[in-house]
Amino acid sequence: SSSSSSGGGTGALYAKPQRRHDGLLEEFRGAILYLHFNPDEMSRFHDIERSIASVEEYWLDRVPDRWPILIFADPASAPRQEAILRTRFKNLDLRLVQLHAHDLSWPILHPHPTCSPGYRRAARLAAGPLYNHEALNGFTHVLLLDTEFELTHPVPWDPLRRLHEQGAQLGYWQAHYEETWNRTLYLTEVSREFMRARGLQPQIPELVQYWWDYDEGHGGSLPVNIYGCLFAGALSFFRSQLFKDYFSELDSWPGWDEHCWSPQSVLAIAAGFFLIDGELAELWVFGKHQNSSKSPRDGWNLSGKGMLPHQQYDQQLPMQQ
Repeated sequence: SSSSSSGGGTGALYAKPQRRHDGLLEEFRGAILYLHFNPDEMSRFHDIERSIASVEEYWLDRVPDRWPILIFADPASAPRQEAILRTRFKNLDLRLVQLHAHDLSWPILHPHPTCSPGYRRAARLAAGPLYNHEALNGFTHVLLLDTEFELTHPVPWDPLRRLHEQGAQLGYWQAHYEETWNRTLYLTEVSREFMRARGLQPQIPELVQYWWDYDEGHGGSLPVNIYGCLFAGALSFFRSQLFKDYFSELDSWPGWDEHCWSPQSVLAIAAGFFLIDGELAELWVFGKHQNSSKSPRDGWNLSGKGMLPHQQYDQQLPMQQ
């Protein structure tokens, strides 16, 4: 949730993300993104086809704006991916974009019990470098999907346009507690030093107080993340100097390699300190990813929470089974 009041009132102490710079157009323009490099190392190449098919059926076929889909790939597999996907999706604006060699070969020097080298490189990309790729210079807002994410119901409205109209800088599908601390080892310590050096206090405290206020409470919760299977944001946020400086500080440490740092945690920490209530918005995309889901009838994970108000949803589309 992002419903609490902002904490600390320190907005004047840092430069807000600036709009209309770094090649961004003033006119709103969205893009849908996938990371899908070195697919031969992955066990589920076909998942991206199911995901794109669901985006076409439940989103792009139902709204006026048919945003392009950019698939960031490695040079070796890009031609094959392009041939397969353009044959399958003839009515979509699909663009295969080659990732930079520096990001594809980011040093992975340590074994990890659960995170493959490709997974750790993808995590690093989704935490920062992806948004500075020159292929995104013509866009203002992006939505990144995991290749395993599938939409299951029609969108009540275009999530990218809605994010723009709300004036939000970051959109989340779900926010979760991590089940372990393993993937935030030293991430919170590095983040604490970065924020303190700049005089920053949490503006959306519930995202970060589990470690920022640990000595003031009654024991912290497990780490909060903004679920990385689907999220969206304004490139003015991802390309702001503050966000780029934060990523550069993280990138100077070996956390991506040694501890499989998660972009989910980085997004939550950045939102907690760099944004204020109203700049973080929920995305109403009905779908599923592994054990997580959101549907018009069930809310989140059958919990009944996070449901779209009936009066709003009923004005958009009939209730789906």
